[in-house]
Amino acid sequence: MVRIALQQISSRQAENNELAGLRIPKTQEFLSKYLTAKEQDKIKSIYGDSSAYMWGVKFAKSEAWANMIDSQTLVLFRKQQNVEMRGVSVFKVVNEDLAEALWDRDVTDGETWPLIYFVTMLQKISLKAKEVNECLGFSPNYNWQGFNTVRTPKANECITLLLGKLKERRV
Repeated sequence: MVRIALQQISSRQAENNELAGLRIPKTQEFLSKYLTAKEQDKIKSIYGDSSAYMWGVKFAKSEAWANMIDSQTLVLFRKQQNVEMRGVSVFKVVNEDLAEALWDRDVTDGETWPLIYFVTMLQKISLKAKEVNECLGFSPNYNWQGFNTVRTPKANECITLLLGKLKERRV
């Protein structure tokens, strides 16, 4: 069953993290300082020689992160009431040193975001969060908090519907 990950980018810290992980991809050389040889091989098999995009999650959301399936999780990034980016999760690592190098530590609790997932097919989009919520069977004004994964039977149907809406809007 495919899954949808819902990621909120709502704070100043999250916007800084977005810049460091999604807007400015990291080179293989940078990643080699933090990843094992096996992890580096996996990243190279996914990205070739290109730089990699990634996002991190705190341990408090470890269950949602664990529910992501590589290459089968559509990730939607929301700011306020708009979903502004989408991508596909392709690989996960737990790496506190990499997280700290990328995003430092949260000023509110001193934690970092060590549950890292790598993303491909990252694309700017324009969807209303309420469209996603309704598609998934949530209240239209459901306010995603932090990071969540959805793995209901509706997820597959919702992905088809949302990708169709995005196609219509490109014309």
